[in-house]
Amino acid sequence: MVVYKFRVTFDDPEEVSRDIEIKPGQTFENFHAAIQASINFDGISPAIFFTSDDYWRKDRKIGYEQLKTSKLLDFIEDPHQKFIYEYESDIKWSFTIELVKIVDGDQKTQYPVCIKSTGIAPAQFNKINLVPGELDGENLLENGLEIDDSLFYQEANNMTDSEGFSQTGVDEEDSKHLEGEEVFDEGEEEAEFDEFIEGSENDEDF
Repeated sequence: MVVYKFRVTFDDPEEVSRDIEIKPGQTFENFHAAIQASINFDGISPAIFFTSDDYWRKDRKIGYEQLKTSKLLDFIEDPHQKFIYEYESDIKWSFTIELVKIVDGDQKTQYPVCIKSTGIAPAQFNKINLVPGELDGENLLENGLEIDDSLFYQEANNMTDSEGFSQTGVDEEDSKHLEGEEVFDEGEEEAEFDEFIEGSENDEDF
């Protein structure tokens, strides 16, 4: 019995890869499940494969509906056959896959199996929620993470009068002072300004 040894590499980050062995007669659905398990993704969203040339240009498509019935051996046309694997969940993930070698299998091993892991796979979901009350997201933004800013609005709306803010953003004590402040009449200001101008003109006559 022989098995295919594939190297599955993240398109980004490229330093993260998994070596997976799988039987020629197994399907792309089996391959898909093995990849997802090896990188700790949930495997819920649809995935697709493409055959590829040496320049990673897509060719034949193995769509999501075909994964269950399409066997790997029917798509191996080169000793170093290449595939592109795409998985879209919260964001779109892309992987390059290359047939490294064909090796003797082990009758006791349950295939497909991940035999080597290189690098730590990124989290499947980049978008995270901040805990209300811990709204400092500067470090998270620096790390390229998206912040659910709805929590900022929620936190602001949850501010009560006891915290010194009203819904309008004005302190109640300040509001009382504002109510007692002198209110200037625009008409009075204009009259005073006219008197000032007249006085200035009279001064120029001397």
